[in-house]
This record gives sequence, C-alpha cells and structure tokens, in this order.
Amino acid sequence: MGIARIESPEKRRFEALSDHTPSPIARKRPRFESGPGPDVPGALTLSGLSNETFYAFDNVNDIDNLAVDQVQTHLHVPEAPTPPSLQHQLDALQRQSHENRLANQEDSVSGKGTESAYARHIKNYVAFWVEDQARRREENPLWIAMNAHPITVTKAAIFLEHETTRNKRTPDGRPIVGTRVGAESIKQCISALESYRYNHCNSDPEYLSDPQSQLPLRSDSLRLRNSKLSGRLPEELIRISSSFLDQRHGTKPQTHLAMRDRCMILISAATAFRGDNVRRLLLSDLYSRDVPMVEIGLNAKVMALVLMSDQGKTNTTGRIDEQAAFRHRVPELCPIGALGFYLFSKFHVVNNSIPNFAPDYEDPRGGGIGLRSWYQIYLFPGSKDDRTEMTYENHRKRVNTAHVLNEISIRKVTHAGRPFAAMTAREHCATSDDTKALGNWSQNGSFRKCYDTALPTDAMLAAASFNGRRQDSYFIPRDELAPPQELLTSIFPWVEDEQSSLQGRQASHGRNGGDVTLQKFLDLLCRLRCIILQDAAVLCHKFPSSSIFAYAPFNTPVFRTFAATSSLIINNAEQRARHQLSSVPSNIAQSLHGIITSNNILQEQARQEIQNHGFHVTNKLQNVEALIRVCLTGSHAARRQATALLIRQTGAQTSTSSPGTPLLVTSTSSPGTPLLPAEQPHSPASSACDDINPFEGNSSDNSMVVSLTGHLYAPTTFPLSEEPSQRSKQLAALEILEKKYGEERLRHHTFEWRRARSQKQSDEWLPFYSYWKPPGKDNSPSIEEIWKEWTVGMDGQLSVRDLNTGWDARWRRDNGALKTEAGRRKKIIALIDKLSAKPNWNYTVALRFLNDKYPIPTPSVSHLRTTRAFTDYLQNTKHNGTQEVLEASKMYI
Repeated sequence: MGIARIESPEKRRFEALSDHTPSPIARKRPRFESGPGPDVPGALTLSGLSNETFYAFDNVNDIDNLAVDQVQTHLHVPEAPTPPSLQHQLDALQRQSHENRLANQEDSVSGKGTESAYARHIKNYVAFWVEDQARRREENPLWIAMNAHPITVTKAAIFLEHETTRNKRTPDGRPIVGTRVGAESIKQCISALESYRYNHCNSDPEYLSDPQSQLPLRSDSLRLRNSKLSGRLPEELIRISSSFLDQRHGTKPQTHLAMRDRCMILISAATAFRGDNVRRLLLSDLYSRDVPMVEIGLNAKVMALVLMSDQGKTNTTGRIDEQAAFRHRVPELCPIGALGFYLFSKFHVVNNSIPNFAPDYEDPRGGGIGLRSWYQIYLFPGSKDDRTEMTYENHRKRVNTAHVLNEISIRKVTHAGRPFAAMTAREHCATSDDTKALGNWSQNGSFRKCYDTALPTDAMLAAASFNGRRQDSYFIPRDELAPPQELLTSIFPWVEDEQSSLQGRQASHGRNGGDVTLQKFLDLLCRLRCIILQDAAVLCHKFPSSSIFAYAPFNTPVFRTFAATSSLIINNAEQRARHQLSSVPSNIAQSLHGIITSNNILQEQARQEIQNHGFHVTNKLQNVEALIRVCLTGSHAARRQATALLIRQTGAQTSTSSPGTPLLVTSTSSPGTPLLPAEQPHSPASSACDDINPFEGNSSDNSMVVSLTGHLYAPTTFPLSEEPSQRSKQLAALEILEKKYGEERLRHHTFEWRRARSQKQSDEWLPFYSYWKPPGKDNSPSIEEIWKEWTVGMDGQLSVRDLNTGWDARWRRDNGALKTEAGRRKKIIALIDKLSAKPNWNYTVALRFLNDKYPIPTPSVSHLRTTRAFTDYLQNTKHNGTQEVLEASKMYI
C-alpha cells in the first residue's frame, strides 16, 4: 500500500479553528490510499504497522508519532505554506467593518456630552460584573464565571439592581454615605448599556454568537422610538411656554434668557424653522406683511410675521426663503407675542444698546450705499456680542433643559419645532402641499421656487390652531383691545426718532440713504407694541408673579387698569357670543363667531366706560364729603387748605380728569406733589428692587388722595381702586396704618394693595422699600447707619424693624437681592444685640466698641475694607467671625 497524502496536525488544527472540520464520515476515510504518490517513485511497505494502526486517529499524539517516527524515515515530503481560507478573509473584513462602525458611532456622539458619561457607565458595569462573578465563585466553587460581555437583559437587570441601591460617588470614586443614585442617572445607565449592545450586536463576533445579546434592553424601545418621532404635543408646548412665563424671582439676565428661549422654541414650532436656521436669524431678517383674507372680506387683511433665510440644509444656493406665522389662538403659544416679549426684554430689561442703524459711508466695505452694520446683528446671539452666532451646543442645551424641567422626552431637540408645525398644520385641515410650503420642504417642479411667492395662508392658519380650510375661522379676541397711548409710547420709545432719522437720510443722500429693510423692521416694532400689551393683558392674569411683569410699563397702575378691564371685556364678550350662537348651525356659527365677538367687545368697552364714569362721579361726591369733614374737624391749617381745595373742586369741570384713575382731590401743584403737609424729598437710596417698583416716578395725574382721617397723600402713595366697595376697604386699611405709624412716615413710601392669598390673611397695603445706601456709586453704609435704619429709619421712612413687625418678610416680595441684603445686615444687627446684652453694655457702647476695634474702612485689613467685607467676615463659618468679635469684646473697657 502506498502513501498518497498525510494530513499534518497543523492542518487539522487549522480546520478546527476555522470551523471547517471534516464530517464524521470523512474522518473515517483512510488517510493512506493504494498507488504510488506523486513524489514517490514506487510503492513503499511500512513494516511494523498493522491495519488497526492506519485507522486509529482518535489520539493526536499517535498521528504525530506515525508521521514523524515511522513515515519520516522512509519518506521526505516538502512542507508548503497553508493558504488562508475564505472564512478567515471574511472574518477579517467583518472585524474591520465592526471597528469602522464603532469609530463612526464615536464621531456621531462627539461633543454631545454623552461619550464620557456612557463610557463611565460601561466601566462601572464591567467592574461590577467581575467583582460579582468573583464573589459567586468564592461562595460556590462549582460556579462557572461569566464574562461581562456580551451584554444581555439578565446581566443588565442584575447590574441595575446594584446601581439603584448604591451610594453616590465623589469625583475620585469615594461613596457618599446616606445618598442614592437618582432616576436620571439610572435612565442614562440603561441608555449607555443599550447603546453599547446595539453598536456591537450586529458586527461583534462575541455578540453574534449569543442570541440573548440580540434582544434590546428596553422591550418597548421600538414603540418609544416611533412615538418620539412625532415631536412635542400641543399640551407639552404650552407647558414649556408657561414654565418660561412662570419664572417668579428671576434676575434681569434670567428673565431675558427665559424670553429668548421661549421665543426660539415658539418661532420654530409655528414656522417649522430648522434649528440651524433659527440660530442664523438676523434682526434684518424680520418684517411684517398684511395677508389678504378674502373669505372674511374683500378688504380684510391679517398681519403676519415673516422670517427670511438664505442659507440652510435645504438651501445651499443662497436663494431667499420666507417662512411666516399668524398670531396664535392661544396667547401662550403665539410666536409674534413671544418675539415682542423677547425684544422688550432685550431693550427694556437688560437694557441692550439701541443698534446703530445709520450707514457708514466712510467704510469702503459699504460701497456707495454705506456699510449697514446692523445687518450683522443676530436675533439670538451666542454671547454679549450681538454679532456672534449661537452655537449648536448652546442651543441644544437650552432646549434640553426646557424639556427636562417639563418632563418631556422626544428624540429631536433643536429641530423639534418642524414635526410639531407639520403635525399641527395637518391636524387643522391644511393640505400636504401647503404644509410643505410652510416649512420649505422640497417639492417637485420649479413653480414654488421661482414663481409662487405668496405665503401659505392655509397652513399658517392651521399652524395657529384655526381651521386651515376656512379663513373666516381666524379671530383673535385680544386683537380687539386698544391699549392706552401712554403705554404704547413707553415701549421702544426710540422707534419714532429712528424713523425720522431714516427719512432725513433719504432726503439728504437720496437713494443711497434709503433702507427698506430698516423701514420694515421699525414698522414691525410699532406693531409689536400693541401686540405685547394685548398679550400681556391676558397673560398677566394667568401668571401674575412672572418676573417679566415686574418691569415698566407692566407694573404701572395704567397697565393694571387696562389689564383688568381687558380681561373682563374679553370674557364677557366671548360668553355672550357663545350664548348667541348656541342655536345657530355650527358651520354658520363658525363664520359669525369673529364678527359677533368683535361687536360684543366694542359693546363691553362702551359699558365699561359708562361704569367707570359712574364710579368717577361717586368718587367726586365722596371727595367733597371728605373735604367737608376736614373743614369741620381738622386743624386750622388743614381747614384753610381744605376749604380752598373744596371751592376749587366744586368749581372745576369734572372732565379735566379721566375716569379710571384714583381721583379724590384735584391739585394745582406740580404732578405728584402733595399739598398738606409738604412731602419731603424721597430717600436717595439706591434700590435693589427699583425695577420692580410699580409706582416709580411722579404720576401724570395731579389728583390727591384723602384718607378717612382727612390726611392728603400723593396718588402714587396709595393708588385707590375706582370700585366703591373695594375703595372703602382700602381707606379703612389706610386709617389703621395712620394710627400705627403716622401719616408723616407713610408719605415717604409707596404702597401696593395686595389681595390675601389665604383665608388666614386679609387684604392689605404692602409697602415698597429698598435698603438704604449712601449717595455715590458702590458706596456701602456704615455700621451706625445700618443700625439706625433698623431701629429708627432713614430719611423719614419706616424702620426695617417696623417693616418686619408689620409685614414680616412679605414686603420683600421674595426678591432675591433684598433677601440677600437682609441676610447680610442681619448679621450686624445680631452682633450688636449680643454685644449690648453683655453686663454693663448697651447699644451705644456696642457701636463704640465696633468703631474702635473694627474701624471701617481699613484698607490694610481685608475684612475691614468695606462694610460688605465685614459682613462676609461675620458670615464666614470657617473662621467664626462673630465669635472672634465677642471674644475681643471681653478685653474692651
């Protein structure tokens, strides 16, 4: 028998590793065949080998012995390199594809803030699993340890059980006793494990070999993913918008940021603007357009806000795209009102400088028409420099923060407005083509791109929550309100000057001095004035403590009267309209609703004016009664002045004062100046809450307020209601204050009538007060002045102790600046009280001791440079400054 072929151990080992082992039948095939081999000249006889030896291949060592010890002595076969199998090549390609997939995934999450967090969770999972398996092996020697990978549902569940019960850790890994990991951290942990499993399950051989690793950790992940594609729901968007409006005690920058974020989200939700397009918006991209509504009337037009863009994902050619929105039916979701509030906060809250709209004819970059620098100002800048675009990371962070605070979970972040706008438009009967036009989604053909410049009115109506198929369904009740001219001119008061300057440049420079973009922007600001006041009149009743309403003109009596009247007018008009249309077919009622409601609003306004006039006449009669009482019972000087006022009051025409103001006594002196006795100058103290004082400055009305005891006050001191029963309650409360504090001290304050918030309280006059500071920039009061303000009061005002006794902490109105200042000054007051309580000490000795031992200012001692530094020294718990002062007082004689 000759030797044809011998399979070496290396060959069999290669086949075993490559999973290409021969079948059982092939294993039994004789490895030696008859006939001479190709390299053997003749048949060879192997002596000493039985038939059993040829077929005993179960022992690998026997094969080795056979090949080496017996065959090699008779035969020399040259060894050739074994070629790699096709499966090995496929495995190499698969490994390379897996590495590429992981690299791409790493790039996609780079910069989003999750890569480091996810890696930390995976590291914790592996460390826990190794420790857990070691513990189980120690408890049970027969336990077979399992690797942490592949990640399966069972392994993840065991790890999460550990995560939910462990303590939080410090940055260096030490546990914090008495704490537990929060729900958000557990959610992120699940997301990290699922992300790792998902990225490895289809390409990692270790995961491919385990069927359990193919199951997602969240069984409803597909359903959750599909639900997230729909974006926000209307009630969720209302919740987001309301959360921005309901910020009660925000600082000026916080209020401004809230209005900015609200505006960004609502504009995107109404116009289907992409996130990158929102960030690129410039002030020069905004203007308003009157859109015809032929179904309402041949001459009927509705104002629309138009936003222009010339760059974006769907616009790489530089064409001018326009997306627009109407005023929304719900004021919380109105993008135009949100834009108005944002611009108001920009120019009135944080007091940004007015842009320079004048062209620079000297700058060569402007050519012949001059450089218009305001064209480069972003609507939503990314920094204090208005010419810096907001980054994607900042935009994403702000939107995600709003989602987290309102418990909203959606896949999209900065683009969340696009699916919301599309869904809202389609649900309110807009056609698919109009919806595409609303968000500038691509459409076949060149008609839309080149010729159709009209705005998609139907989709805009639907996006504003009206019937997209019926133009006559569009009606905004608050649009019928007419704000007082005094309020209108107080918002963006510089607009008229800029319009005049623009006209002057056009006259002097001709065509090069014109600026159509600026003219449209200024016209938009004029329209936003009215829209801001109309929306504020409605929203201030829903969010009375909103920080935006703490600034003028929203905190003035004129606006409060307008808001109270407006709310009543709208509610009554809508109730009457519903009653009148209750028996009319729905299709007709929908068409007539706007007309009837508008007429009812006009009638309600007329009725309100008549009622105010009646209140005015009643007040005049009560004025005369109060003055007669002063003439009969007052002092000689009071009787003399009251008699003169009575003669002037009864002889004057009542038309000189408008109804709706707390007119009690007409004065011929300058506005806001009381007559009897003369008011002393107001304290020059700089106020930590000046911007929330709703009665700042002199009143435009020259009326006076007469109390029940016959004392006269400026109308801004005690603004009385025109409603008789309410005013009687206010006068009774004023009489109590006069008996308790005296009219002289009351005249140095302004008060607000505050309704009771609980049954345990009663309606009251709440004073406005700011902590006293000496005149001059950055000057701080001395210790003696702080003590005087606490015990006696400054400039004739009530003392802080009286304020705390009479109104507790309510007079601070939860204002953060006042609360912080109160905490600082309380340390000094408490220290003086402790020193004066020592034997043979009093307040005079305590103040003398502090002046002698702790003179302020002392530049060489850090905590004695200013009073503020000394209060920080007392508040420092590390050094216990108060105790050090008390110890030093023991040696003072």
